Amino acid sequence: MIKLDKKLKKLETSVIHMGEQVIEQHRRCAKVLTNYDDKLAHEIIDNDEIINNYEININDQAIADIVLLRPVATDLRRVLVAIKIASDLERIGDYAKGLATYILKNSDEDEYDHLLNHAVIMENKLIQILEAVMKSYQEKDVQSAYEIPKEDEALNNLLREFRHKLVEEKDPNLKHVFYLSNLFRNIERAGDHSVNICEHIVYLCKGIQYDFDKVSAL
Repeated sequence: MIKLDKKLKKLETSVIHMGEQVIEQHRRCAKVLTNYDDKLAHEIIDNDEIINNYEININDQAIADIVLLRPVATDLRRVLVAIKIASDLERIGDYAKGLATYILKNSDEDEYDHLLNHAVIMENKLIQILEAVMKSYQEKDVQSAYEIPKEDEALNNLLREFRHKLVEEKDPNLKHVFYLSNLFRNIERAGDHSVNICEHIVYLCKGIQYDFDKVSAL
């Protein structure tokens, strides 16, 4: 039993470290959006492989724990949640890579800098959410897992504000606006994956499947 708990703590620590890497990726994105930095943008893209490897290692470790240690009930939930959270973190990391790729390809579009400033606000809000989510997971704080998704609505509102700003643009480059709109949508989607992690934390702590989308729709 002591060996099992030690293995599970190691697995959860790997997930926490992966979360730290993902958060750092988005911090770099906020910096690149604020002040264009070709080197930092390339660093974000290159570091995505590190995050992918974290997910692979976590999955391998989880499979080994299931096969060798045969966890049951609560312990098995810890393994399954680690796999699920790693998957969501990998997707959130992908969005950072996509943002950096966009910046590199469109660094000469100065006329849209005022819209990218709006993206910085969204990125900073996303970082706050991610930090709270990973703290909730580390501390097994189910109450905060219930509360954090309310903050995701702020990202949704910022996306609506951005779309309103797009409507007000004079003679917009439609192709560029399309890609810019996708960039903002990806930040919002990263927030959705953060909400998924909150659902996993609720499952971990209480053993119930909780859908925040359905609850918010009531």
